[in-house]
Amino acid sequence: AKRIYDYVENNSSPVLMISGIFSVFKQDLVAEGIDNKYLLQRVLRRLFEDDWIIRRDYISKDKSYTSVCSSIVAYIKESRYPVSKEDLFGKFPGITDIVISLAISDEPYIINLFGRYIHRRRLTLADTDIEYLRETIERFLDDKKVCNCREIYDYINSDYPMLLMNNYIQCSFGLFSVLEYLFKQQYNFSRPYIAREM
Repeated sequence: AKRIYDYVENNSSPVLMISGIFSVFKQDLVAEGIDNKYLLQRVLRRLFEDDWIIRRDYISKDKSYTSVCSSIVAYIKESRYPVSKEDLFGKFPGITDIVISLAISDEPYIINLFGRYIHRRRLTLADTDIEYLRETIERFLDDKKVCNCREIYDYINSDYPMLLMNNYIQCSFGLFSVLEYLFKQQYNFSRPYIAREM
């Protein structure tokens, strides 16, 4: 119990997944008869409910971090660069792809750059850049109702590659996410297609 307490208290993350704690101490826990994360959660609640906020899947050391999802969003928001899934797995041991998906799907300001995530405030887009992107969409929709974002990506990559590089956009998936964030009120988005509002 002391080793787990010290592990949680000395961890830089304010929220830890119980499955992550279980995997770190699995050998010792199984020897003590604790053979799954749910049993571990019950034991931790009995031992440390006055010290931490203990939920079904995670422990929070800080009352302001009562959700692992809000912690993931806060981590991405504070990062100066895109955060990869590997970064999140390292920062929040025990989280799953589903937890990451839940965290970002509820947060409109997190942009998915194809397995890397960035907060909108880290985008480097001047008003002229946003207008350039809108005009580019219009150019591709000029003679048709629907276009594939891959075509737009290829065009921008040859015409204005610095816009992509400055915003960490390395593929059409990332560009689609940025365009959807910027123009979701003006166009219909259904990955990888962009269409005029009907």
